[in-house]
Amino acid sequence: MKKLLTFLTSLTIILPLPTTLVSCHLLSHWWDKKPSGAQYSACLLYKDHQPTKIVDDRAGRGKLWWQLTNPQDGFHIRQQQKISLSRLTTADQQFVNACESNMLYQASPDSINRFHQLTTTSFYGDIPTLANAIHPLNAPYSLDFQGLIDNATNLAGLKLTSQEKEEFANQILTFFNIITKVYGQNVINKLLYELMSGTTMSNPNVVAATGFALWQMGGIQGMMLGPQSASLKLAQQQYDIGYWSNQSIAGTLVHEMGHTISQYAGLAPPSRYYLNNFDPNIIDPQTVPHLEDIVYQNPSDGNPMLFYKFRPGDALVEYLGAKVGISDDYPVQQKLAAWSFIQSGYGRGGNQDGGNEELFAEGFSQWLLTPDYLKGLNWEALNEFYTSHLLDVYQMN
Repeated sequence: MKKLLTFLTSLTIILPLPTTLVSCHLLSHWWDKKPSGAQYSACLLYKDHQPTKIVDDRAGRGKLWWQLTNPQDGFHIRQQQKISLSRLTTADQQFVNACESNMLYQASPDSINRFHQLTTTSFYGDIPTLANAIHPLNAPYSLDFQGLIDNATNLAGLKLTSQEKEEFANQILTFFNIITKVYGQNVINKLLYELMSGTTMSNPNVVAATGFALWQMGGIQGMMLGPQSASLKLAQQQYDIGYWSNQSIAGTLVHEMGHTISQYAGLAPPSRYYLNNFDPNIIDPQTVPHLEDIVYQNPSDGNPMLFYKFRPGDALVEYLGAKVGISDDYPVQQKLAAWSFIQSGYGRGGNQDGGNEELFAEGFSQWLLTPDYLKGLNWEALNEFYTSHLLDVYQMN
């Protein structure tokens, strides 16, 4: 298992958040109540489902219990999530096994068809149009999608052919067309002031990073994509060992965009106006450095950015747990359900302090990049969360 630590991993850097947090009135918190309701269930996502199951194409390496109980904790799940093996019970194992068995039933044709309908509207015809269309007004620097494509490599580790580049570009356009259809142009246009491609990362174990910081009277958010951010060989390796949730060459970009969506959703609605707003009275673009050069600074007095205490990753865990009948009063079992459905050791481990934001980004990637023949009931639940529940809870409609 120690060999796995030599593989590169995707990482998101979030610069320190302010202490001004607000409660989301639509969400209940398990710590405010005495435990009640169901701690375990049969973990069946949908009563009416297809009779056939999809195939586990990773030979069990994505299975949660195997990753949790591995003595060396190769993916650092127990270490980062502060889990003791002694607290995992036989009932927990049976619950996880039921979740991972039931989720393999094929997603309904109707849910897959609805997903494909999201691709029928074209907002961006080519990569230059995309880069210009979603760049905030007056934002410094650029969104270097073309650099990502030019640096991409195939399964053999070679630069992409012209045809492969065209296919990769079309994947990027399809992805952005889908999220623009789901979340709206106004949201997508707020997410990135800069996208750097081919950036040499200071930590060799980091493939890419998304950064957010308060700045003057607003907040700035951008993305750095390292030299291996579009390595199909690396994506395949990480998927095969159960670490990443997908094997797509676009996986790192989609993962990091999941973080930008989460960060936007986690802002109180009035604060979203100030994100990447380069009106000189809010953020003077001439003062903003490249993302890699940002050093955290105290924002201006009166900075209006407010953040929900209950993060979108927390909402994802609560939603998936509730989907199979687990009460909010049992957060451990809700997390076991979510970890079962999102097949990513990286998402399960979270960052160095645990948390659910890496799970949100890996679930986001799993939702958008899972091919039809691998779409199970877990994918169907993720499709509902990212296209509907997230928008309702965080008032993104």
